[in-house]
Amino acid sequence: MKLIKCNININPEPPFKDRISLMKYFFSIARLAAARSPCPLGKRHGAVLTNKGYIISVGYNGPASGITHCEKCLLEIEKEKSNIKSWDICPAIHAEENSILTAAKFGMNIDGLIMYTTKRPCEKCISRMINSGIKEVYFL
Repeated sequence: MKLIKCNININPEPPFKDRISLMKYFFSIARLAAARSPCPLGKRHGAVLTNKGYIISVGYNGPASGITHCEKCLLEIEKEKSNIKSWDICPAIHAEENSILTAAKFGMNIDGLIMYTTKRPCEKCISRMINSGIKEVYFL
């Protein structure tokens, strides 16, 4: 095992005086995960999949692994042309999907688990969560 000290400039003290609730903890992590999105519009979407108070996986919006990120947002290009945002042209995998796929990649059973998301999931993600057996979804 390697023990590596990181010199990253972060606030050394949490901004909380008291212990935060699990719900606030999970939502804070979901918001932080959203910041990993390479897409400007995706930076609002993060998801945390939990089991009995423990984090199983985290997801954010972005293209599939190994796929080049968009130079310019395809949704914005479409909106400039037709004044309509067609989500079907966006290559991003949603935060909720990414969290489900990450759990699957590592062999985690997600039946009966709880997800926390920064936004209300879209209908496609809701369908995927139902079929995956996720029992509750909390969103901001």
